[in-house]
Amino acid sequence: MYKGSVEEQRYLTTLRAEKEAFEYLIREKATMFIPEEQDGKNEYDVNLARDTGTKPTMSSRQGGADLMQVQKVIVDMREFRSELPSLIHKRGIDIEPVTIE
Repeated sequence: MYKGSVEEQRYLTTLRAEKEAFEYLIREKATMFIPEEQDGKNEYDVNLARDTGTKPTMSSRQGGADLMQVQKVIVDMREFRSELPSLIHKRGIDIEPVTIE
């Protein structure tokens, strides 16, 4: 790159835009409202809790409530090295480990 060239100006402009973007993110995070139960200090998250209760239905001969069907996902044993199966389980979905060939 030569001093005062178009390439230098393009580089400096890109660098300035990137710096401004980071400063914007820092300002936004400083003023962001995060609920106390979702601050990341504990493992429990209400949105990810496993729900084993009943779900209300409009027309049912059993008194208006059906048991929730448990969702199930088949996961290859090799995938248990990753984080995704545990996140799926936390979400309330049962996992069936299988070796897929």
